[in-house]
Amino acid sequence: MFKRIQMVMIGLGFILVACSPTQDEALPTRVVLPDDSSSVSVSASETEISAPTETPQQSLLPTLPSTFTPTPTETLVPTRTPSPTPVIELESILFVYNDDSVIRINADGTGQELIITFGVGARISDFSLSPKGDIVAFVAPGNGSAREIWIANTTGTYLQQVSCLGYSNIQQVTWSADGQVLAFLASPTDAEPMDIYTVGWQGANDCPIGNKQQQVLDRNSTAIGGLAFSADGGTLFFSDPQIYALNLTDFSLLGELSASIGFGADFSLAYSPTANILAYLQNNGKFINNTPLGNFIGLNVATLDVVSVAFQDTIDVQKFVWSRKGDAVLQSLENRVVIAPTNGGIATTVTNEAGINPNAVFNPDESWVAYLGIDENSPNIPQLFITSATGGLPRQITFITEGEIGNFVWVRE
Repeated sequence: MFKRIQMVMIGLGFILVACSPTQDEALPTRVVLPDDSSSVSVSASETEISAPTETPQQSLLPTLPSTFTPTPTETLVPTRTPSPTPVIELESILFVYNDDSVIRINADGTGQELIITFGVGARISDFSLSPKGDIVAFVAPGNGSAREIWIANTTGTYLQQVSCLGYSNIQQVTWSADGQVLAFLASPTDAEPMDIYTVGWQGANDCPIGNKQQQVLDRNSTAIGGLAFSADGGTLFFSDPQIYALNLTDFSLLGELSASIGFGADFSLAYSPTANILAYLQNNGKFINNTPLGNFIGLNVATLDVVSVAFQDTIDVQKFVWSRKGDAVLQSLENRVVIAPTNGGIATTVTNEAGINPNAVFNPDESWVAYLGIDENSPNIPQLFITSATGGLPRQITFITEGEIGNFVWVRE
């Protein structure tokens, strides 16, 4: 087995060297990363995790022969000043691959590497970026059959188990605005109703005391569709199937705040970063590729009024992301990505050549957008593309030949 892992890691190095935005490339074989105190088997049946993973060591890049001397070329005098090409700062995109690995790739398509895995078939889900953009949270195997919340830095060199509930079903991991607390849904098994919990990631070495893991609502429901913190962290909104507000100080409950149209729970709840508005998708009963669709709604949580008509968009929305200023949202539609102002202005089409489920996200300064699109050479495997937030020619940065790309986030170097 050890020799097998060595061969996998060597193969990973050559794959990284061969990566190019103009040719097919294969993702690195999933491996289990050893830590300082223990080792983990690559067996797909192994589920117990005893310690964090570490960053895999990359193979040395091949060098040119010592006798190689490039032939100088004649310097040409330009006849005109070329138009500048948009420059992408050295940033990276992290994405879940095949549900059991986290891959990091530079935004220009170079430097692809595997940074986190718990073993082949050990599922990683609910992958999300903290508000500060320096930590990712996700659900991965805990002890035995348990699923727990984990966090990692954006290079995978720091990995920490946060929750210690011991349940096999954890969903909807949601960050507070200050990045200190995580809310989530949990039940002992997949078939049982869920309750709502919160946990702090600091002090996780002393769970549940040090990080204050607690059940905040005994909801006992199978219909909860989303969670979102208020800007001050004092209120937790959830849908079941309408919107409710839970006061996290005295645990009083306010609701129903929304009106159902009879197709299931409201979902994708997200609080505005600058206004007293909760946006969400009102389930309209439609699906694309098993992804639910909804009408984009904004709720003024102070007056409980639906805000301007601009929010009541009848276009089928799969996902949305608030802009930092709260004046627009990045919306993923079928085969399209748009930036829609929330004040009723005209939407900007980022691309109309995306995949069925674009899952679009901003880069840190919101000048670029990443999304899933279609490579004509492998139309059955959605690939990562990036393009300017104002629209323009997209650039494909992944060229995987098998498997699939799941959730992804764009982080600073």
